Amino acid sequence: VRVFGLDFSRGERGITVAALGVPGSRLIDQERWRPETLEAQLAARPPDLVALAYGTNESVQAREPLGELRARYRTLVRRWRRVAPQAACLLVGPGDFPRHRQGRYVPRPRLEQVVRMQAELAADEGCAFFDTFAFMGGRGAMERWVRRGLALRDHVHFTERGYAALGDALTNALLAGFTPERDGRLAARR
Repeated sequence: VRVFGLDFSRGERGITVAALGVPGSRLIDQERWRPETLEAQLAARPPDLVALAYGTNESVQAREPLGELRARYRTLVRRWRRVAPQAACLLVGPGDFPRHRQGRYVPRPRLEQVVRMQAELAADEGCAFFDTFAFMGGRGAMERWVRRGLALRDHVHFTERGYAALGDALTNALLAGFTPERDGRLAARR
């Protein structure tokens, strides 16, 4: 069973979680979305929070200069600001993703550059940033996660336990960083 969204609401109160993303997707995939379709969907159910989680696959694309990647991220964030102006914004950075070289796992230098770029962009654009790389334990953490049964042997995807740990940490970070407003929506603390 695959669940793409949950609605725990009664009347105007509650929470809805909708996943528009696709595992394994890249930033370029969302750039191809039809704006009129997205706008129509969001008009019917405007989000309180837009979370964008990209960076793992982009860390592999070393041919694209980091400045160009930053500009594409900025365009994406601003697009979401236009179609969901009332929504809080969250960028979720990639986790540790080493590459396999000569029988061992070594750091992927561009990954840390992408994480820093996302953190800076989030601050520039008024978005929150969740540093999955730091949450995992930084450089070399993926090997520890695999040994502990929190990540798969492909050294990129988490196990059910790993995703649950990430979900708990992200939820705790959101609840610690958000406060209810008078209308019951969540708003980022400034």
